[in-house]
Amino acid sequence: MKEILTFIVVISLLSFFLGGTFSFFDDREENCGKISAGVIDLEINNQNPLNGAIMLKNVSSSHVYYANVTLYLTKDSNPSIIKMRFLNVSNGNCSSKGIVHVYGQSEEEGIINITRSDNSTVKYKYEAKETCIKFGDADIQLGEDETVGLKDTFVITFYGGGLPIYGKIKTGVDDGTSFVINSMQTIGIYYYGILTYNISLVSVSGSIFVFEVESVEKQQRTALSHITFCFSPASYDCEYSECVEIGISIMNSSGGEFVLLDLSEHKTLCELEGEWINLTAQFTFSPCIIYILGLSFYINYSCDFGNATFDIEFVAQQKNCRGFSDFELSKNNFISGDKNG
Repeated sequence: MKEILTFIVVISLLSFFLGGTFSFFDDREENCGKISAGVIDLEINNQNPLNGAIMLKNVSSSHVYYANVTLYLTKDSNPSIIKMRFLNVSNGNCSSKGIVHVYGQSEEEGIINITRSDNSTVKYKYEAKETCIKFGDADIQLGEDETVGLKDTFVITFYGGGLPIYGKIKTGVDDGTSFVINSMQTIGIYYYGILTYNISLVSVSGSIFVFEVESVEKQQRTALSHITFCFSPASYDCEYSECVEIGISIMNSSGGEFVLLDLSEHKTLCELEGEWINLTAQFTFSPCIIYILGLSFYINYSCDFGNATFDIEFVAQQKNCRGFSDFELSKNNFISGDKNG
């Protein structure tokens, strides 16, 4: 009699609810055929299948909330690769681009690609401070001969920031020329009595501000060294999934903790939507070892009140068998909160 091959994957994880709101799970399996005899059988929080829920109370902004989930492959299981992703995120504008910062947040810096109107990409250094974003030291400076007539587009997502915007443009001529933007408008910057740059606020969508800086004329020593945009404080009726930042780590009983996504990266539900996150990036799950999936949630303080719903999909894949997979879908996850929660 032929031996029956049974493959069972149960990955039911993280059903968030408030006030009795639960998550529901779907399952589908695929098989590539030729696999050694055995089982993929994953216990979660000592349940197989998981039939409970992890509850988040009404959360308050500026706090981090943690959820630890125990993952355990039974002794008859095959080594497995586990991934997860967020799907169907609602109440969020998921098109945020550019520098992402929160009014009053601590300083950070880095390098970002800026689009130039000739369809080229220019690298700028940036510094994000409590109320300002500064761009400078472009690899090809705007205002040089070959850039006259071109525009650089700067996109800033600044939660809790608004108009008016106080700016300063710095070239080799002086210590900087200040300007103020009160609306969707264009500000002319003059050197030696000649219009040299146009600075425009071309669009505002929620907390996303798009600026264009145009080189109009080439003057002596007027190549763009840096430009700074400083925001005024503003109330923010947030799209809540933009405000829920996620951290993910995995830990086993013998090998320590591995951070897969640090909260300092400020990745939100919106940004992570649809992106597979490999929970086994550091090691394949092996049988008879306890693993802890650590999830952390930070609600940034630019949000007065809001809520977000989302699904979480998981897939378990047997190692060395790409065609075998088992999907689990956690539906209708829900998180809500306010500053006084």
